[in-house]
Amino acid sequence: MEARWVRSLPSPDRCQICGTSLPRGIPAWWESRTGQVWCQGCRPGPLTDSDSEGDRPGLSSVRPDPGLQGRWSRLLGLVRRALQVGSAEARVPLGGHRWAPLPLDQERALCQGTGCVNLHPDLDRLAGRLRSGQTLCYGWPVAVLPGREGLEVAPVFLAELAPPPYHHRQISVPEKATLNPFLGLSGTWIDANLPPEIPLGDPESLSELAEQVGQALDLPVDCLDPWRLRRDCARAPGIQNLAMALLIETPPALRGALEELRVLQERSDWTLTAAAALLGVFGAEVEGRQGMPACPVPLERAWEKVLGQLRRGAQTTLVAPGGSAGSLLALAAATNAWLDGDRVLVSWGRQEGLERLLDLAGQIHPGLLVTVGPSGGRQALPLEVARMLTDLQDAPPRGGGQEARQALDQAIRARQEVLVEERRAVLAAELAVLLAEQGELASQLWVGGRKEPSPDPAEVEIRAGSLAQARFLGGLRRRRYLRRLGVQPGAGLEDLLAWARASRASVQVLERLGALPAEDPELRRERDAAWQRASRAAVAACIRARLVAWSAPLEALAGLPPGAPGLGPALRAVLPGLRGWASTLEGLGAALPLEAGLFDLGILGAADCCNLALALPLAYRCRRLAALGEGRSGPDLLRMDPRRWRTFIRNFGFTEEELEARGLDPVRDSAWEAFARAGSSPGACIGEE
Repeated sequence: MEARWVRSLPSPDRCQICGTSLPRGIPAWWESRTGQVWCQGCRPGPLTDSDSEGDRPGLSSVRPDPGLQGRWSRLLGLVRRALQVGSAEARVPLGGHRWAPLPLDQERALCQGTGCVNLHPDLDRLAGRLRSGQTLCYGWPVAVLPGREGLEVAPVFLAELAPPPYHHRQISVPEKATLNPFLGLSGTWIDANLPPEIPLGDPESLSELAEQVGQALDLPVDCLDPWRLRRDCARAPGIQNLAMALLIETPPALRGALEELRVLQERSDWTLTAAAALLGVFGAEVEGRQGMPACPVPLERAWEKVLGQLRRGAQTTLVAPGGSAGSLLALAAATNAWLDGDRVLVSWGRQEGLERLLDLAGQIHPGLLVTVGPSGGRQALPLEVARMLTDLQDAPPRGGGQEARQALDQAIRARQEVLVEERRAVLAAELAVLLAEQGELASQLWVGGRKEPSPDPAEVEIRAGSLAQARFLGGLRRRRYLRRLGVQPGAGLEDLLAWARASRASVQVLERLGALPAEDPELRRERDAAWQRASRAAVAACIRARLVAWSAPLEALAGLPPGAPGLGPALRAVLPGLRGWASTLEGLGAALPLEAGLFDLGILGAADCCNLALALPLAYRCRRLAALGEGRSGPDLLRMDPRRWRTFIRNFGFTEEELEARGLDPVRDSAWEAFARAGSSPGACIGEE
């Protein structure tokens, strides 16, 4: 018995393909004999009259070989370690409780290179506050710096200490000390003044380097005597001869990303997601999609072609100009995803970019991109859905949006008719290829590349075609015909026939070029505007029809108060229904499940300002990804001492050259650079157009 479509599921269940929880009363596919259930987005059979939306097959389980899986685990481990260390700010408020001055007599761990710190009651009390996600560090000397909200304190040189509990009088230092990357020193100064190795164990050289740091920061410097340390911290800017201990931690907004990276490190279902492109594994292109069906906003023709390739490409990296241009590109891509039946997830490296995009999407329809997030956006989701359903009741859709889609198809055909200059460019390129082929064949046939008088290509094609099939004295007749036309020895009848066909084709293309009318700019603007209006109407009708089909779970979601405990399951139930979703990168983990290929298309805006560690969970959730950016990394993506970073790279089995060539350095490279260098698969990287 085949599965049938039911408007109201009799009991709660779970989709057999994507695992989505399906509450009672939701529309779904149901097989009565076996009791199996499929959500609307993962239908088991062909389309029926009751559901005319596009198909979305589930991800096939492809387990990578052990070598590739090991490389994935090592890459995720390196990215996670970079985010954990490079974002943990070793600079705390002077009046806070995350640091403590250590009244030690002498500084031995760094200046003598003992590799351990004497346990002190203040250090022990600070270690007692250590929580998950925090690291205890030791440093000398202490820099007091002006900060955003008053004075801040940071060690000039710091080393990570072993975690408690402590059973001995000394605490070991597992790694070598480094220069604190959060002092505010410029990269130019570090490259010019920092030696290849910090002179640990050399008190004079270490003190001299600390004095140079103070001069670069324009801070007064104490007399740095490691044998006579200060016992208290002066509340004034400067470099002070004091030892300190501090707790550094990853910002709360990034802790969810760290946990997701830890989970992804053990996953093996990543090969058919966009994240697989980072290791040179690409999915197949979507067949049967040509061009770009919808464009709700004005775009340059070059961008239209790129977005047309995005519809069928496995991976796309775009050089998007700054400002609102990236938002327009993302809006057009999301619109096409709705009409194609794809689920799309939009995120942005900058909050203002996402807000700009949501404003544009709301002008088309509030349901084009539904916002989810860790706090405000997610809590406001029930009210947003309730407002959409109220508007739907005031003006219910008619015809399932078929009329609007037909009007869009007519607008596309009408626009193609007036793209004269584009057709002229295509014909001119075709003519150039034919003329080059014709000249090359002529040089093989005749001395000097031509024969006077030139034979008629039409007659040559007819005569040569008949001689090519002649059997009775065929060889003699062919040789006689070639001699009569003056063909050089070594050239055959096939070359002559190819020349005739190329000559005739070039004449036909030239005639088509001459028949093209002059382009009417005013008419083209009218057809472009009609295409944009039809695109908006078609996608709005598609959204409204989808809201009707998923009215039961949407009404259940709209009935929840903001922040209700059941908001998570209700959101998961409607996730396959609405096709456009938007979230901040930091809020993905709290709002959306970590599932491979949960969305067909992911759009990451301002990817040049986004770290690869934050983009990886997004790429894992999507089958293909469009990364929009200006092509250069934003400043201060992650901060880490270069020497310490090289140690991490070696520990995870990579080389600096390898990471640099593939854009996979999570400290210096952005997510845009990583996906731009992700390989050479067709459609893998579309550069500047």
